[in-house]
Amino acid sequence: MERRKVGILGATGMVGQHSSRYSANHPWFEITWLAASDRSAGKTYAEACKWKLDTPIPARIAGMTMQPNVPEGCDGELAQDYPGGTGRRHRRELEPKFAAAAAL
Repeated sequence: MERRKVGILGATGMVGQHSSRYSANHPWFEITWLAASDRSAGKTYAEACKWKLDTPIPARIAGMTMQPNVPEGCDGELAQDYPGGTGRRHRRELEPKFAAAAAL
């Protein structure tokens, strides 16, 4: 089975970190896109993320370049945020764009 290309929006937050860790070797998904705040774009995930988990950042994920918040290069998006968190406003703006691009 071909793995679906997915992106993680809010990748540097705690929920995004857990998603990165659990999805790094997932049999159905391949992480191809990571994004968080605009200040993260262009940095590697390891540079942009203050990793808080007790396991190391998956090597392939650590070297990925953080992308702008646009729906390109993935089949789906894993929007990460705790309810009421700071990413909620950004998701309200971005998710219609992802849906229009058939990335949800």
